[in-house]
Amino acid sequence: MQIENVVVGTKKKLALHIEPMGNITMADYDFVVEYFCSEMKVERVIKDDMLKVDDEHYIIRIDTAKVGCGRLKCRVIAYLPDSDFDDGIRPEIYDFTTKINIVNRLR
Repeated sequence: MQIENVVVGTKKKLALHIEPMGNITMADYDFVVEYFCSEMKVERVIKDDMLKVDDEHYIIRIDTAKVGCGRLKCRVIAYLPDSDFDDGIRPEIYDFTTKINIVNRLR
């Protein structure tokens, strides 16, 4: 995996895609994305603030100045419809580490 070093303050775009579950696509449920390098500085982006490409693809705009330095990590929290739960919603959480490493400056 090739790591991309970016200087803190750079704004990036990340593509987000979650495989459809049966006939349910990302357009059919709410979700949020949290991004961070450390659990101390977490930024949260709601679905309405993302760029919708189509029903299965969204773009998240990332401001690296808000999360400090280190490997950029993301957490997607999907609120899936599920009648087996009292409120009809089942949260499902996906964590992943991106190929982006935020640095103070490039050498």
